[in-house]
Formats: sequence, structure tokens, C-alpha cells
Amino acid sequence: MTALYSPGEQFLWLGATGKASDGTTPLNGADSEKVRVGKGIRGAIFVDRATGVEAQQGILHFLSKV
Repeated sequence: MTALYSPGEQFLWLGATGKASDGTTPLNGADSEKVRVGKGIRGAIFVDRATGVEAQQGILHFLSKV
């Protein structure tokens, strides 16, 4: 099995696509002051851990309502 991320890239699997961004991946409404994409990175980059955890909690809350 091949890992989706390499060490240092993974943060809670948010934004995981399996394909590295070209640096122009749309944020789809996300706050650009809190999250960004980076060329060659497979997923979202958050300004800090707390923001990443908050994002994951929001997703879990949403999924619990589906």
C-alpha cells in the first residue's frame, strides 16, 4: 500500500486528494487567511494546529448530521 502523504505533509487528512497541488487549487470558500494550498503538497495547509483541528471538528460535526 502506498501512503497518500509523505512525512511532514499530513495533517488530519484534510484536503486529501492523492494528487499534489499545482499551487492553484481552489479553496472553495475557505478563509485564505487560515488555510492555503502549496505547489507539490497533497492537501490543505493551515496557519496553525488549532485551526486544523477546528476544521476537522467542523467536518466531523457536519458528517454526524448526514
